[in-house]
Amino acid sequence: MEQEQNNTLAFLDVQVTREKDGSIDLPHNSLQANAHRLIPTQDILPPPTLQVSSQQHPPPPSYNTCDPSPSQLRVFSQANIKVYHTAPHKIQAQLQTHKDKQDLNTMAGGYSIPCKCGNVYIGEKRRELKTKIKEHQAHGRKGEIDKSAIIKHSHEQDHRIHWDQARIIAAVTHWHPRRIREAIKIY
Repeated sequence: MEQEQNNTLAFLDVQVTREKDGSIDLPHNSLQANAHRLIPTQDILPPPTLQVSSQQHPPPPSYNTCDPSPSQLRVFSQANIKVYHTAPHKIQAQLQTHKDKQDLNTMAGGYSIPCKCGNVYIGEKRRELKTKIKEHQAHGRKGEIDKSAIIKHSHEQDHRIHWDQARIIAAVTHWHPRRIREAIKIY
């Protein structure tokens, strides 16, 4: 074992020096001096761990799927760390689906309808957007202004609603996340 002498230590062909403040100094030229020495990778790595890529991109990362040992789980639980097991990416996820993409206007989610004054009405729907717009317009025709906030705004302020500029903000299928998304967009 090497011993430190005169605040220096020879370590792997590098002269390591301890400074007066306790920090360690490595000479910059030691790395450059040994840069011409290349060790072939086939001498270091066993053949099964070598991966050759014919593309410009590196291969996807491989995941270690072995379970943690009981001692590791004990340490994790003492540190309030929960370990969840997930499956790695499957080939099926990489393949394209045979189904056609659904039109956003037919999906459930949040929508916005602008007004002439610059305000935008934000709402959520589970049906088609054109059906929801027809419902708002029907409330206006029937005089049911308390059933639709945008109709109430239009009636009280005498503003014109731009129905043709209504658009989908986000497609969210479940009711609770849809309501949360609507509240976030409003505020």
